[in-house]
Amino acid sequence: MSYLFYLDLSRNQLSGEAFVFLCQRSYSCPQYINLSFNTFHGNISIYSGKAYSLNVLEVAHNRFSNIYLPRYLEELQLLDLRENRISGEIPACLAQISSLQILSVGNNFLRGPIPSNLSNLRSLQILDLSGNKLRGEIPNSLGNLRSLKVLNLSHHSLSGPIPASFGNIKELESLDLSHNNLSGDIPESMGTLLQITNLQLSDNNLSGRIPTGSQMDRMNNPDSYANNDARLCGMQILKPCNDVAITPTREAAPRGGPERDEGLWLSWMTASIGFPAGFVTTVLGMYGFGYFHHNPELLRRRRMMRRRAIGF
Repeated sequence: MSYLFYLDLSRNQLSGEAFVFLCQRSYSCPQYINLSFNTFHGNISIYSGKAYSLNVLEVAHNRFSNIYLPRYLEELQLLDLRENRISGEIPACLAQISSLQILSVGNNFLRGPIPSNLSNLRSLQILDLSGNKLRGEIPNSLGNLRSLKVLNLSHHSLSGPIPASFGNIKELESLDLSHNNLSGDIPESMGTLLQITNLQLSDNNLSGRIPTGSQMDRMNNPDSYANNDARLCGMQILKPCNDVAITPTREAAPRGGPERDEGLWLSWMTASIGFPAGFVTTVLGMYGFGYFHHNPELLRRRRMMRRRAIGF
């Protein structure tokens, strides 16, 4: 079968120990491979002596223990390895697939640090590393992923501060850092994120004042900040910050005293009441423009992946 372009074996009861694709010519292997929701185990291997125009590889919800990809993958846009048994460190070679727009390796057995060279994936829009056993600090270099819209690093043992460089990801809509050991203040730079509509920072050791901003003021679900350091405070959780060293006099009140604080709280409460709860509608609507115009199936897969990454 020399001209198989589309292979979808997903959602069956198929099993087997290994999958091997031997691509001796650019047209001899499918451009779309979906083996998701089966019980395959062992390794999945793709061998190619030259550039291979694979667009989509989905093997989620199996029992694969490893994956071997060819060196030249110049057109791979979606790589979904969720819910398998892949162990070891995140392969550094993933950072060489510059065409990637969606990378999901959630809920495996990956260990070690987050590779700093993932910042090379400048086209990446969804990055889901959640539910593994990653340790160490979040690389500051991830702030270079300027096209990123969804970032999920939840349920690890990550430590250290939230990188201030996250404020550079201006297109970021969903950020989940919950269930880690992150500490320190939430960076003030996050107050400049104008697209953020989903923020999960619970179950860490964060402290200090929650940043304010036109969108950050709307991130006011207390559950999003639950189980942090008792010193975490801010409008969003209805806990005033008592970090002013000198109490202003009544004459100084118009510039920073109680009257001004009361006005700020009233302004925030008004904004929170008017904030729409329809995040799902917003997320799906953004994808109405389409990023894979040449293939409607890829657009549908993209919507599904995005919803999974943010927990819907």
